Amino acid sequence: MHTDRLWDGSRWALVVLAALAHLAFAALDTRLPADGALVVHDLGPWLLAFENGTLPPELLRESGAWYSAGMAAALHLSDRAPAALRLYCASFGLLLLIQTGRLGRLLHGPAGGALATGLLLSMPLVTGLARIPWFHIPEAALVVTAALALQRDPQLQRWTSWAVLVPSGLLVASLRTTGPFWLLSLAPLLWPALSARNWRVLLLPLLWLPGAWIQLLVVAEYLGGKLAQRERYAEAVPGIWAQLDLAVGRVPLLLAAAGIVVGGPWRARRPELLLLVLWLGLPLLLVGVFRAGVDNHPLICVGLALLGASATERSHWAAAVPVGWAVLYWGLMWGLPEGLRARVPLWRAESPRMTLQVPWTGFGQAEIEEILRLACTGPERCDLWVSGGLSHGADHSTGSLEGLLLGRPLRIQANLPPPHRPGAWVWRHGPSEVNPLPPVQRKLMHPVAEFSDGDQVVEVWAR
Repeated sequence: MHTDRLWDGSRWALVVLAALAHLAFAALDTRLPADGALVVHDLGPWLLAFENGTLPPELLRESGAWYSAGMAAALHLSDRAPAALRLYCASFGLLLLIQTGRLGRLLHGPAGGALATGLLLSMPLVTGLARIPWFHIPEAALVVTAALALQRDPQLQRWTSWAVLVPSGLLVASLRTTGPFWLLSLAPLLWPALSARNWRVLLLPLLWLPGAWIQLLVVAEYLGGKLAQRERYAEAVPGIWAQLDLAVGRVPLLLAAAGIVVGGPWRARRPELLLLVLWLGLPLLLVGVFRAGVDNHPLICVGLALLGASATERSHWAAAVPVGWAVLYWGLMWGLPEGLRARVPLWRAESPRMTLQVPWTGFGQAEIEEILRLACTGPERCDLWVSGGLSHGADHSTGSLEGLLLGRPLRIQANLPPPHRPGAWVWRHGPSEVNPLPPVQRKLMHPVAEFSDGDQVVEVWAR
């Protein structure tokens, strides 16, 4: 039917829109990617391995080795260009968008695929965090890829299904400690084969085990560490509704809820319904238990999008609103001036310097290189004590990723005066704020540079 072609074309047009947005962001954004989640702790050794043409065996035993190797390869081939790192990370966000749309089409028809793609494309968690090292995005993309293969071939009769499922599961299982848990969420899709006594599907967990053994060895330590950090997370992370507002967006959240009410997916009682409920409910449960952020669980966005897509089974024109909103969302994000965009009540706006939805062209890599040139003249490690954030405003970034991109050892700490070693104190403040340095430190230091960054001033002090 011509309407099927319309919705399939709309779905792929949204994918192209996402790809263009990622390309434009990588080309225009002047900030250095930060590593606030400490994802790239082993990126340096991988870069050194590529540069020396060697591969130490211990690197392969690290959790997420393939993800770090991909980042290192992108940086090595591009002479450590930040844009290459962003595009490597964004490729998994694009994969997540494509596979969610395909799964939506399989579950709810062409209009359902378009609706799910439109909802997912307008969720900041999926689009923004896909542009930095954030292992939860590839984790979600590969889990959805495996779910799609199981849904297309529930009896696993085709060798192509195994060719997708085995590597996808191995990559998820070996990525992080959370990987094996998300693979368990696929269990409902194995039920049709098990009910038909097709026992070969039980080979899947066995084939995924080599990737999961690293995680299984440390799972108790991981869970204990998460529980130990529960109070710290509770203080640092806002409430669940504020998180959903920022990560999912109020309009996609409302559209998904409306789609669920209209479509009534619970009436079908199919195995995939339990899968989507798990993707939606498990993140909320984990956030409640460990108090960590919703941004650790992109599958909540996938669950919302696919459950909301059930509305198209009542009327395929239900897809028109989410598809139109995705286009409008990106048009407003890129087309409105920064000051006006922050006042539009359709989303919870981040500060322009913090957002990953649109590029920031202010204080960034060139200014940081100038700071290092003025304050750190030798080859030894340079220490930056940052108050108010460096480029992303992430005071908790250690500087490891920034140092790798700039090609010199660098450490970033927050709100501490420098000791007697090469370094600088970078103070970001409003025009009328008073320098908070103690008198003793002010006698030992002197201003070496000052930059303007929007409505803020960035002062640099060194010994």
